[in-house]
Amino acid sequence: MFGKLKLILSITMLLLIVSCSATTANPKTYFVSPEYNHYVYSSDDFEAKQEVYYLYEGDSKLQRVLFMDNSVNNSGVTEIFEFDSQSVTLTNIFNSIDYEDSLGATEEYGVTVLKGPLKKGTSWVDESAGQEYKITGMGVKVATKMGEFDCLELSITTPSTGDYETMYFAENIGLVKHVFTSTIQNEVDKVVVSEEEIETSFELEIAETLDLETIKGDIDSLIESQLEQEQ
Repeated sequence: MFGKLKLILSITMLLLIVSCSATTANPKTYFVSPEYNHYVYSSDDFEAKQEVYYLYEGDSKLQRVLFMDNSVNNSGVTEIFEFDSQSVTLTNIFNSIDYEDSLGATEEYGVTVLKGPLKKGTSWVDESAGQEYKITGMGVKVATKMGEFDCLELSITTPSTGDYETMYFAENIGLVKHVFTSTIQNEVDKVVVSEEEIETSFELEIAETLDLETIKGDIDSLIESQLEQEQ
């Protein structure tokens, strides 16, 4: 009798641990906020700022503009994502920034950027880019310039280069920190004598809600600054 009781208690504790380390939330709730549509990320590793504007949503799709501003160059892209109850998938990348509605564009990619079930150990592979994705933590505490968040930790590795990324998503907020780690090989007479890892991180500084006209004005300014730099 005592042995059966111990077994029942052990199973109950195991179920509690599993339930605490997983969530039934839709991946979209970790990818983007239902409230904010403008995010600013900054890096202390070098002088750089990244801005993200979420413009349109409809028919299970989402369009955003991502702009990188650093001391070397300014560049931006327009991206479209498709989402369902189990995943968020990148379907289009345009090498320009624009605020025209492109949700109806023909899909060009199928890169899953977040996938359920949202629990530690969930993994998938992007064959086209040779990258491996894995959820490596849930409820991970991450400090940013905007505050501290409980996050889903996503690790992305590229076996061919040894590079990897770690992304931290907070529920109903979105991405709050993105860490890039690259392996640099030091050579002497074409022989690798040592390797070192270079880490660059961006963390959330501002998350706010802007009206569409303000966003369009901001994007016009970004386009203008990009054109000035190209001249």
